[in-house]
Amino acid sequence: MEQAAKQKKAVTAAPSDTLDAPEIYRRNRNSVVELTADKGDCIGSGTGMVLPGGYVLTNAHVVFTKETATRVQAADSLIGVTADKRRMAFDIVYADVRRDMALIVSDDLAAPAVTFANGDVTIGEKVYAIGNSKGQGICMLDGIVSDRERFISGERYIMYSAPTVGGNSGGPLFNAHGEVIGMCTLGQKDGSLMNYAIPTGVLKAFLREAEEKEGIVI
Repeated sequence: MEQAAKQKKAVTAAPSDTLDAPEIYRRNRNSVVELTADKGDCIGSGTGMVLPGGYVLTNAHVVFTKETATRVQAADSLIGVTADKRRMAFDIVYADVRRDMALIVSDDLAAPAVTFANGDVTIGEKVYAIGNSKGQGICMLDGIVSDRERFISGERYIMYSAPTVGGNSGGPLFNAHGEVIGMCTLGQKDGSLMNYAIPTGVLKAFLREAEEKEGIVI
């Protein structure tokens, strides 16, 4: 898919006032996309967060299917549904399967972008996840930051207690200012309140790589 060159826009803003949960949802619902991936033998569901220029950031495992331990393949088709119920096809434009991040794009997407938080998180601070839980549609879940830093297979994650489940993968985790602090990615099978998000700093580094290696300007 050809994508017209876009003027570079910042996805980070100065901290705002603390917001209540309904206001966080109102401000960010339009920036979250339901994703459905046709993986041949199954239909997978996930979530994506909108970036400037028609791009959406999600988990690689949402848009790829693993054929073997070392080989992955893109889903046969990838469909997104926006807050106003518009359906559109997306293409994968850049991915890091090992670190579980993917950038996808649609020329038909016109939605506001999320805002990334500055700085680090604090244990005990309130967090909110907006995502496509179990593929049944967008909903909001809340919890706290349980730990600022957990390492799994050598990668750093934020541990949080919002009870996210399958389908929330790739979705944004917000702080009380309505800013993204991470991307919901992993969960403990035996601990429903032990979930993990890729920190915003890692997401920003991934987007810089996309620009350096593929010329994708966001």
